[in-house]
Amino acid sequence: MVTSLNQGTPAREAGYEMMQYISARLTMSGTANLPVLKIGTISAGSVIVGISNTVTTVIAGGTPVLGLGSVAAGGAVPAVGGSGNVNIVMAEAAGSEWIMPLSGTAVLTVDTDFYVGTSGGATSGVTVVAIFFIKPLA
Repeated sequence: MVTSLNQGTPAREAGYEMMQYISARLTMSGTANLPVLKIGTISAGSVIVGISNTVTTVIAGGTPVLGLGSVAAGGAVPAVGGSGNVNIVMAEAAGSEWIMPLSGTAVLTVDTDFYVGTSGGATSGVTVVAIFFIKPLA
């Protein structure tokens, strides 16, 4: 089943010298700021080169803030939304954007889990988020 990919799997790495990505579709549940969705795991040594966000149904309810969070693989689910540590400013309106990660998360030193979610009381909406990365030669 496609919706279960990258939920309990080892870090993704197809190989060297090619652009790769992990992605997930976040559908808000009607309960404020839930769910927080694991996008996947990226292996140590990878370089994040960009984040794609496509909001297909406007994120609404309260004052929503859409964001990404990361944690060393297997760690507790991190904060997302306005306090996410990967990128804290993502559009909530329908449309697409390409954004860059914060500098502290651009090069991964350990296998890292990535999550997407909201803060600010969001209760509805749908977005598809992809994190693009490369694995340079050692």
